[in-house]
Amino acid sequence: MTPAPNSIREGWRIFLIEVAFAKDYKKPYFIQSGGPVPNNPILDRLLPSLLVVKLTSLLDEALDEYIAQAGLTIPKSYRADFNGKINFLGDAGYLKAPAKLHELRKLRNELAHKFNQESTWEKLDTAIETANNEMQHCCVIRKS
Repeated sequence: MTPAPNSIREGWRIFLIEVAFAKDYKKPYFIQSGGPVPNNPILDRLLPSLLVVKLTSLLDEALDEYIAQAGLTIPKSYRADFNGKINFLGDAGYLKAPAKLHELRKLRNELAHKFNQESTWEKLDTAIETANNEMQHCCVIRKS
């Protein structure tokens, strides 16, 4: 199903706000205590991982939107999953950095399918940069 126009742009905006709030999870405790607050190791392990998974879902939908807007059809030789979309668009020359998208997809798969995997805030930042660059390149999140 193709997302509604501008839904990816709005989803991206909301996602970035959620990331900002997640990174500042200590702020309310700092205000309440008036002093330094230690990191919560559980949140520092869980939040980046969950946000990477959410990011890749948004990126997958952005690729759907791009394919629809460009009037493209994925040939039957490609699967209609995230991997297939990256391969199709990369092979056709529509993507800026398909290898980076595959790295992001692999990270998502490890997080989703291996219980002992986790991401970091730094990996999340790299994933955000990769997704942002690709969505800008495909004009999915550029302001009209």
